[in-house]
Amino acid sequence: MHAARAGPRRRRVALAATLGMALLHAAAPCVASEEADQGRGGEVQGEVATPAMPPTPRVRAQARFAEAEQAAAQFRFAEALGGYREALAIDASAPFARLARSRVAFLEAHAEGDFGPLSHLEALRRDPGRLGDAAAAEGFGREVAGFPPGQVRVEARLLLADALEHRLGRADQALEVLEAVLDDPATDALKRALTLGRVVEIHRSRGDLEAARAAVKQHPGVAPALEAEVVRVARRETLRWVAGAVLGLVALAALGALAKAKAATREAALREAATPLLVGAALYVGGAGAILAKVHGGADPRPFVWLGVGVLGVALAGRALRVALPELGSAGRTSWSLCCALGVLAAAYLALERADAGYLLSFGL
Repeated sequence: MHAARAGPRRRRVALAATLGMALLHAAAPCVASEEADQGRGGEVQGEVATPAMPPTPRVRAQARFAEAEQAAAQFRFAEALGGYREALAIDASAPFARLARSRVAFLEAHAEGDFGPLSHLEALRRDPGRLGDAAAAEGFGREVAGFPPGQVRVEARLLLADALEHRLGRADQALEVLEAVLDDPATDALKRALTLGRVVEIHRSRGDLEAARAAVKQHPGVAPALEAEVVRVARRETLRWVAGAVLGLVALAALGALAKAKAATREAALREAATPLLVGAALYVGGAGAILAKVHGGADPRPFVWLGVGVLGVALAGRALRVALPELGSAGRTSWSLCCALGVLAAAYLALERADAGYLLSFGL
């Protein structure tokens, strides 16, 4: 009886022990995972507690350069100059180092008056429309006259001259300001050459070539190429007048001879002057030259066309005079032949000079 009762009790105890072991095995991974999470949490907390690394020199230099750029944009040039220098001192090999050096060089060259004149100049450069008013331009001119010597005063005068010439149409006043730039010892060689070029351009736009020549002579050696160009243009203008005078004399001589001759002689002179051979030769000079220039060299054919016309006119005048005045002696005919030869040269020069002056460079003109 007792043995029968003990059997079920043992089975219940064994079943309870088995269930307990199963629950223990099931809970073990969760406990291990929680312990692992606690361990990792400790590690993360340890990392957060580690102090941050200081910024590298490149980062500090870049930040200082950005501050200097902002200061320059707000016309705080003294602060900007210090910022650029400090950025270069921190990292002289940074990608922006070359730009920073150029900024330093510019500010050091424009530091007169504790950057006050530069601030005024830069404000007008960013808003040049303010000089479109005559009163504003005159006021700025008075202020510039009070600037200390240096690059800022030179550049301010150039800005004022540009406004006077292009915005206000006061070329005379612009010339006065440009002359002041040329006479300023602070003007560097490049600005001096460019300024002289503007002076010459204003004079030439007015057709006053003599004033342009006087300007380059007053400042010798400033712009040798410009000086040579002005001399060349002046020489061409002189040759143009001489060529026109020669052609005019040839035409007047021929017309005078025809007017003096009798009617029958005049008609004979005109018939003999316009011979097919003469006309064909003139057309050949003009037409063949134009075709060759266009087909083979791709050059401008107009000079050759005008040359053919000029040769034809001079040849007609020459033959007409000789026929109309048969009493001319050998000396007279020789002199007239020389005049006609000069007329051909004059026609050739005018054809080249009017159509394409680049051809004249081949002849040193």
